[in-house]
Amino acid sequence: DKSEQCFREAVALDQRMVPGLLLYGMVCCLDERYSEAEHFFEMATTTEPENAIAWTMRGLYYEHSGNGIYEDMCFQEASKLNLDHAPRTFIAPQATAGGRKGVTQSKTSVL
Repeated sequence: DKSEQCFREAVALDQRMVPGLLLYGMVCCLDERYSEAEHFFEMATTTEPENAIAWTMRGLYYEHSGNGIYEDMCFQEASKLNLDHAPRTFIAPQATAGGRKGVTQSKTSVL
């Protein structure tokens, strides 16, 4: 099929292009070529170990294939990465007019 050919060519040109690796892994999974799919999902997380989307897609692959141990590992890694890059909320004390301390919530982003 044409899409598979495009993804194969993209991966052949640049084996570190994570979107191409993930999409080609999906094509392989849809065609029930699970060993190939696993290879491409693994390459994506190896190439960009801090890519939460790659870990999530790899986890979905393992969920589909019934490999609960690897599924949990991948989803935990994706969740950890999401938390590492999520906006932070902190509470800072603030003086009020009556001399009592109030609380102010502020949001900061790590991005």
